[in-house]
Amino acid sequence: MLFCGVVVRVVFTVLLVALAQQARCEKFIDKNGYLKWNLGSNVLVGAETRLEFTFRYCNNKGVLIYQQGEGRNFFALGVNDQRLYIEASIDGLAVEMYVGENVLRNQTHDVTISNLRTLNANTGVIIDGIAYTPEMPTDVVVDLDFSRSILVGETLIGGYESIDQLRLNTQRLKAYPIVCIDFVRAGQTDIDLNDPSSQLGVSDKCVVCLPPSRVTLTKTTSYLEIRVDNTPRSNTIISINFRTKAPDGLLFYFGGPAYLALYMEGGALVLRLNTRGSGADTKYKTTRTTFNDGEMQEVSVTRTGNMATLVDGAGNIIAQVTFGGSQNSGQVLNADRLYVGGFPDANSADLSSDIEVRQSSRGCLEELRFASYNAVEEAPTIINFENQNEASRDVDFSACLESTSCQSYSCTGEGQQCSLGVCECIHGYGVQAQDPLECYNIDDCTPNPCQNGAVGTDKIADYNCTCTDRYKDVNCEMGEFGHLSFPGADGGAFSYSDERCNSSLANGKPLASRFCRIVAVRGALWDKPVNLTCDINLQNLSQVEVNNESALSVVTDLQVLTTQADTISSNDVTIISTIVQDIVNASATEEIGDSLLTTVDNLINVSVTSLQQSQQETRGPTRVVQALETFADTVVLTTEKYTAVRSRVALQAADISPEELDKGQGFAFISGGNDSNSLTEGNVLSFTSKDESDFQQIADISILLPAGISNMIQISDSSEVRLSYTLYNSSSLFVQTSQDAVGTRIIGGRIAGRRVQNLPEPVIITFKPLQDYAKEGRCVFWDFEAEAGQGAWSTEGCESTGEENGRYKCACNHLTNFAVLFNVHGGVFGDHEKPLEVITAVGCVVSIVCLILTLLSFVLTRKSKRGSRTGRHAKNQRLVLINLCVALLAILVIFLIGVNRTASPIGCTAVAALLHYFLLAALLWMAVEAVSIYRAVVLVFDHHVSGNFVIKAVAVAWGFPLVATVSTAGPSSLYQYRMEKFCWLAQEPLIYAFLLPAGLILLFNLLVFVIVMCKLVRNEQGRKQLTAPGDKTDEADRSWLTRQIRRAFSIMALFGLTWVFGFLVISDASPVFAYLFCIFNTLQGLFIFVFHCAMREDMAKWWQKINCINGKSKRGRYQLAKGGTPFSPAAETPETIALSNV
Repeated sequence: MLFCGVVVRVVFTVLLVALAQQARCEKFIDKNGYLKWNLGSNVLVGAETRLEFTFRYCNNKGVLIYQQGEGRNFFALGVNDQRLYIEASIDGLAVEMYVGENVLRNQTHDVTISNLRTLNANTGVIIDGIAYTPEMPTDVVVDLDFSRSILVGETLIGGYESIDQLRLNTQRLKAYPIVCIDFVRAGQTDIDLNDPSSQLGVSDKCVVCLPPSRVTLTKTTSYLEIRVDNTPRSNTIISINFRTKAPDGLLFYFGGPAYLALYMEGGALVLRLNTRGSGADTKYKTTRTTFNDGEMQEVSVTRTGNMATLVDGAGNIIAQVTFGGSQNSGQVLNADRLYVGGFPDANSADLSSDIEVRQSSRGCLEELRFASYNAVEEAPTIINFENQNEASRDVDFSACLESTSCQSYSCTGEGQQCSLGVCECIHGYGVQAQDPLECYNIDDCTPNPCQNGAVGTDKIADYNCTCTDRYKDVNCEMGEFGHLSFPGADGGAFSYSDERCNSSLANGKPLASRFCRIVAVRGALWDKPVNLTCDINLQNLSQVEVNNESALSVVTDLQVLTTQADTISSNDVTIISTIVQDIVNASATEEIGDSLLTTVDNLINVSVTSLQQSQQETRGPTRVVQALETFADTVVLTTEKYTAVRSRVALQAADISPEELDKGQGFAFISGGNDSNSLTEGNVLSFTSKDESDFQQIADISILLPAGISNMIQISDSSEVRLSYTLYNSSSLFVQTSQDAVGTRIIGGRIAGRRVQNLPEPVIITFKPLQDYAKEGRCVFWDFEAEAGQGAWSTEGCESTGEENGRYKCACNHLTNFAVLFNVHGGVFGDHEKPLEVITAVGCVVSIVCLILTLLSFVLTRKSKRGSRTGRHAKNQRLVLINLCVALLAILVIFLIGVNRTASPIGCTAVAALLHYFLLAALLWMAVEAVSIYRAVVLVFDHHVSGNFVIKAVAVAWGFPLVATVSTAGPSSLYQYRMEKFCWLAQEPLIYAFLLPAGLILLFNLLVFVIVMCKLVRNEQGRKQLTAPGDKTDEADRSWLTRQIRRAFSIMALFGLTWVFGFLVISDASPVFAYLFCIFNTLQGLFIFVFHCAMREDMAKWWQKINCINGKSKRGRYQLAKGGTPFSPAAETPETIALSNV
């Protein structure tokens, strides 16, 4: 028996191992390949709880798993720079996070990710047995659930069909990883990698990552003939990577007699196609002319029939041709040879005469891929240059040898070197002549960089200063500053002395600063150091007189004092703005501008609360922006243009002629392609309208003035004009009251001394959003004069011209600061948001008017009450209704005036507290109404009514809300009391201090409402049976039903039962309940006016008296059971009261 048990366990274990091996299925997915599951497969359901996979990859980055969703929703996981990385967009919220490290190329990694649902720090990651904590570039919380309808779409593993298919927000995963995947498990279910809906470039055997095949083209006559399958087929794919500095050269020619060719001409790529083999071909030349910049270029040509498309490494289409005018996808290409890098005989008739460039593209070729197929798509396979080489000339297969690519000519002149197919001047030499190339040693001592009388000696790409006895350091600038040492700094940045102030008040402040200035030709040079004042703060600095002599010292101190942005208060912001204005008015040199830009850069990082309060009180942030624009208008230029770039702000100013201005001047920022969002990590540059299409396609943000603008703004003389641009990385200094989000950088342009507006041709601005937004953006500009000088975003004169390539394009008829605004707070009800806002506003205004009229009615009829005999119920009801009207009136007025006033933190908190107080008070007065009517209808007799009932009601209805409000608003500094986007309670106080008591009150009122209505209905039914004649039964029934409905609405208006719709909105977020809540609650004042003012008997008598109407008064609609006296909660009643027919 023991033996049998052992055998069973062994067999069971073997079966489990066999099943596990069967579940694991290695798949190698090559470049351009993928595994795809169609819509409805839902293979990733469960991955939000646990996702497991094993993989090995070759490329430095790429997407491993991609889940498509509805609209802009998606989930992507891949590798980037040896780290696992996740991007997602769920319900309009974009997430970017690194979830692991040490994910090395060409090594197998086991990955387990748990709790993907929230995509935050709670997500657990284990890679090869080591746990990692996610790093969060974006800090949002989403609800990731692969079973949700918004994520039910196509699933891709190992790659993608087209780059346009990916909705990624960054470039981090936009590549093919070239991956071997062992298995993928979502939740408890293994994904069957053998059963995708479709696949491409997939094999069952994993291969190791081999180094790419490379070849160096050493002469203008270099070429390779590659052995490929040349059977005529309808589809061809050829991709190649290359590096060259030669402006012209053939990249590949697949032809004879028909052909597909790609070559470089003047730095641009030219694509040509002829599928017939005779007649003129079709061609397209790219607008970009920098493919010969020496960097590795990745391009791919896909031919389908008689159409060929050229895309770059990022998947962007850069050229497309169709031979014969209309597309024929079935047309084959009769080509029998593939030549790469050149052609055997440039003068041969086998090379089409349409090809203008017939020489080799000197430089390096890498990773050639080729595919030819008919109906069934195939992924291109990699070509080994050496092994699949049929014939070649003047090539080197060993490596990419930059210096051996100029063998057709020598680069032996002074200061020359060979680099990727061209001769160029080495560092330190300038170009004296181009053809033939002549280089000269740049005199690094002109102008003389040596200071304080030192003599400079020129060297190659360097110089030497011979200092006098009193001075030392590289440029002999040390002396009067004593022995100070400065650490190295990047060009365009400040360095601060290692030596610090001894004073305890200085808090480690450096003794001096110096700027590393970028200089054309020589690279970078140190500015003269500037002494800093040790014992000084912002308050003291504001007392210093700023003039032409002191401006540099003051602005240098200011930039140091603003480095600790988290300690700057709203009052400090105001002081800083005043000092900045004084500096700009006193002097505008480039040295001052460098410190000024650093100060503004620091100020952008100050807390939003401090900036908002300063803006409300003194317009501090606005004055800083205007001062920066004034500086751009007046800065004294020492070179052609002044450009200063910091991480959060950039500025460029130039003096240009009207002729140059009319060429259509532009300014753009292009990110560096890395993970940093800093402006210093990218490039800011100016361009003209002839380069418009290139820059607007690749720039993160750009602005382009219309050509011929000088005539539009009436520049009549030929003198130069000052054109300047400003760029902000965030909207911190543009403090707005709007709840919409600025989703882009902010760019502005100015022509000094000109008010550029009402242009017949628009200024074109393109924006790449900083993150993915579900809502459409609005093109806006910053109106400094709006909101009584506070400033606001405005759409006047601006319109959106569409979205292309992930970039918004705006056209504006004026020149100022521009951005794109997104509605991120109104996403719950989508298109219903605007109608709900209109209904709310109109309803509030109507109710305000009606409540005022209701209160006025009590004033007008107060004299008639003095002489009348009224019961206690009527007196109490009258006072209760007055208090309810006052509370409701206060709510509506405060809501309309203050709910959006978030610019003032203190004022917004006060609005939230007042709304909290009056809403609770109104609800309690509704409860008092319920008690009062219950006594009037159910208990009936006046001896149940306490003489001090109203006094007790006042104490409770006004007192309890005061306690609740003070107890929540008092300690608001200890927690989040109000929302940031609206002046209303935050989630925690909203639930415990408002929704909970409001729910209890409404539950009580609902119970009383049911009891009262039942009592009234029973009484009415009994009376109807006694009074209704037999032949008028139907008419009596209709009259009875009408009275019950009217009576129900009358009591509901007092009890506030329509607030129940608000709770249904919270639980269901249904637009139906939202409309009901907005309509009934905003019109509560109207209902009270109609049922308890306009229909009151005493008001009817007062109106008859005013209009001198003789005769008997009409009987009111609210009647007593016996006496016929009209009933309204505030009307006269006899000693006994009961609701009769309405």
